[in-house]
Amino acid sequence: MEIPNPGEYDPNESGTIFDIVYRGVVDGRMRFEIRGYTANDLQTPPDTGQMLDFPADQHAIEIRNIRIDVDAAEPGSLTYRAAISRLLTGTVRKPVSPIG
Repeated sequence: MEIPNPGEYDPNESGTIFDIVYRGVVDGRMRFEIRGYTANDLQTPPDTGQMLDFPADQHAIEIRNIRIDVDAAEPGSLTYRAAISRLLTGTVRKPVSPIG
């Protein structure tokens, strides 16, 4: 986990600092939520975030600059490996239906 230094960010900008929350499997798709924070408040998650859906059988996904290799996706749990992506194009499929 990487903890941001608030002094390195514009205090009024929202979304540069973010987290990704796994919301489960919905209609055969893995659902994730991206929540953006401001440098002034890293503790309080926003009321709403951007929802992204991916096929439940997809094993490699990319959300912003994070690559997630999925080992198992269940309704209430996700087994995965994550890393900052060095690859910006090409090998990872995009979400099938962004929601939000």
